[in-house]
Amino acid sequence: MHRPLSWPQLLQKLDQRGNYERTAVPRDISKLEGIRTLLKALDHPQTHYQVIHVAGTNGKGTTAMMISRLLETLGFRTGCYTSPHVMDIRERIVINGQWVETALWTDSGEKVLTFVEQHPELYISWFDIVTAIALDIFAKLRADWVVLETGLGGTADSTNAVEKKLAVLTPIGLDHVGVLGHSIGQISREKAGIARKGIPTVLSAQTEQVYAELLPELAKHQSPTLKAESILNVFHPSKSGNLRFDWMDGNSYELSAPETMPHSRLECIRTALVSVDHLLPEGFSRKQASEALLSVQLPGRIQRLSRVTWSAGNTTFDQMILDGGHNPMALQMLQHQLDSWQLDSCVLIFGIQKDKLIPELKPVLQRLFSSAKPLIFTRSHSSRAASYEDLLEFMDNYPFIERPVKTMTVDEALNAAKSFAFHTVIVAGSFYVAGEILEQIYY
Repeated sequence: MHRPLSWPQLLQKLDQRGNYERTAVPRDISKLEGIRTLLKALDHPQTHYQVIHVAGTNGKGTTAMMISRLLETLGFRTGCYTSPHVMDIRERIVINGQWVETALWTDSGEKVLTFVEQHPELYISWFDIVTAIALDIFAKLRADWVVLETGLGGTADSTNAVEKKLAVLTPIGLDHVGVLGHSIGQISREKAGIARKGIPTVLSAQTEQVYAELLPELAKHQSPTLKAESILNVFHPSKSGNLRFDWMDGNSYELSAPETMPHSRLECIRTALVSVDHLLPEGFSRKQASEALLSVQLPGRIQRLSRVTWSAGNTTFDQMILDGGHNPMALQMLQHQLDSWQLDSCVLIFGIQKDKLIPELKPVLQRLFSSAKPLIFTRSHSSRAASYEDLLEFMDNYPFIERPVKTMTVDEALNAAKSFAFHTVIVAGSFYVAGEILEQIYY
């Protein structure tokens, strides 16, 4: 008699398949036939709901979650698929903001893995497998809408095997250069590949260089383009704790916003509102919708925590800010936010994946490291993690104020930060490092 997979067995099978996030072995982004064949074998689960597809370099997970939240508040049963996960793989697949049951994961996972094992001739990546599991689960849960975040790139990302009602492109910068290309032009064109003829594409605010690449590419796809910054402005009025929303059609209002809200999240809010307002203008209360977004927070995305307890070290840190951003644009956003919060001379726990050490990162890290007291280099358990020596070599002859503290694990890093518990502790550079610390603390 056949015994269904247990949750630990599914996790073990997935782990055995390996994935790009862990190994940095480049996914062959020219191949989507495997995922398409897999979805056909699953009887095309993606046709049972309407899809919004989100790509970009930064903010795409938060934007996807915000769009999902808006659709949920409008009464729709809404699925959201994001990556990477920070602590638990179940973070990737949610319905109406909640993780789905492990029984659904194992049921869909066994079905997907059985097909993959029976067809070794097909190129099916780890991310293809998890994407197919998500799409199958959303069909079982009878979702009305599903918001899909790309994992890597756009054109040949697993999620691009799905038809959509709307495409969304969040801010684009340099990342995954070994796979997507070494120029903004190459990366922009790859991400624009999620566009479809006649299907609108919403653009977050981009640099002029990115706009110059994106707009002609979207015109080739014959995708109507909506610039979010031409439709809505979201900002903090001077001397006010409120957020002001100015729609270009004349609708304006203010909402009380948390003081700790990062500025980078405003772009996510704007893009999410413009996206849903365009899709579902009837019965869409802009003010109520805006209010629903103020509490959306994904772990490890400029996450500001107070009174953080690390039980293993018998320590409570006064304040901790965790951010997994690992590309130049993301780390610039973090630095800008630290400046805005007037946080200087903080403890900095920094660890990053070795393949993220590209030349464009150096000036950003020099700025970030310049005020760190102390600067603690660490590494996650990932085989891709940069070592202490890798970081020193990458920073070349950069004149550190004090030689960075060398730690081999996040436990050692937290221990090194213990004597500075009443300072602000910044954790930056990697979702792996942020995730391993989040697993050990409570707040």
